[in-house]
Amino acid sequence: MSRDNIPPGWRTALVILATANAVALCLQPLLATLFLNGFHSAFPIHGAGARTAATLAFLCSIVATLTERQGITPKWLSLAFFIQFLVDALQFKLGEVAFREIHFLLGILLLIGGWALAVRVCRQPLPPT
Repeated sequence: MSRDNIPPGWRTALVILATANAVALCLQPLLATLFLNGFHSAFPIHGAGARTAATLAFLCSIVATLTERQGITPKWLSLAFFIQFLVDALQFKLGEVAFREIHFLLGILLLIGGWALAVRVCRQPLPPT
């Protein structure tokens, strides 16, 4: 796919996806707290939120690759989102098998990293038209 064939709206899509990813990551500790405090119906929602965050990170890595080809975003951004996707998948599995200590630590790192990536994407200047 050549650079001319990529629509310019992909940068906007990346901003929306990265922001949605950061918000999904922020909801995870809230849902976990509800579950740990006895609101047991929050557990399936917490799992669905984890799958949503992982899916959004994967979509961000794809869209970041397209924007890299346009020269809009730096080359490392798609790799960073793909690494976040892999850590999300690991985080999900650790939560299923009840490795809470590592699960909590990775959750904090994902929250910080997801917001850092979203801020980086949103602060990226628009390409010249």
